[in-house]
Amino acid sequence: MHKVKFSYSKPGGDRRHYINEDDVRVILGRLPYELWRRLKAVHFNDQAEGRQTLGYVNQGHREIAICALPPRMSLRWARSSGDPDQYGAVKGAQWPTLAVRRYQLYYTFLHELGHLQVILPDKSDPLRKYAGETKTHLFTNQWRKKLWAEKFDHPDPVHNPPSKEELRLLKRGWVKAHFLYKKGLNIDHSKDTEKAMSYYRQAIEIYPNHTQALERIGVLTYEQNETTANTEALKKAEAWLKHALSIDPLLPDAGKYLELVQKRVAV
Repeated sequence: MHKVKFSYSKPGGDRRHYINEDDVRVILGRLPYELWRRLKAVHFNDQAEGRQTLGYVNQGHREIAICALPPRMSLRWARSSGDPDQYGAVKGAQWPTLAVRRYQLYYTFLHELGHLQVILPDKSDPLRKYAGETKTHLFTNQWRKKLWAEKFDHPDPVHNPPSKEELRLLKRGWVKAHFLYKKGLNIDHSKDTEKAMSYYRQAIEIYPNHTQALERIGVLTYEQNETTANTEALKKAEAWLKHALSIDPLLPDAGKYLELVQKRVAV
């Protein structure tokens, strides 16, 4: 099998990448080689044009681009991709980062891979030679269902559909938890750290897998205690950051601050 090349572009503003090379390699390893034998490269870039473009293929139909997106996403408009709850999101609300990751990997990437499939090899016109939107939607939904038909043994939950427990927690508390997180974030920006942290704690109590609240409370706890000997507080920060990264490994600050916390705990 040939090697697929990967490239990254640093996003501008507050946009971020939700999936990376490791995620794509896992899904390629789960698919028959003939489905991705044309794939030469995957580029993680910042060409989303707001939220209008999640991914695309190059003119030669050999390279796929996956676009960086804003930190708070709602993909309600993507009706052809199925109901939000199959990715772990609530209809009519912003999506948890895990749901965005699932969507980018098991819908957007699969969709673009579908466009690489040769339908009429004798045609020179790309519009006729390669799978168009209708066939690509069928390809995407068919292969996602096949890949999710049985539980896949992998520590990252992005590679499986939402569990019953995840959906229970989602429906019970995601909307309220995210509202509290946003209240905390607004106060966080005004530097009222204690009040912001109280909202983050409430959000986590209601929805324990709120990655952004876990990240912020972990970061703030470290910043409050980086020059103290409060090992207990630092260990709490470490636990929050580890939990966030177990669900969303590409969180912008969590990985960096986890290293700082662990160095401080080890002193």
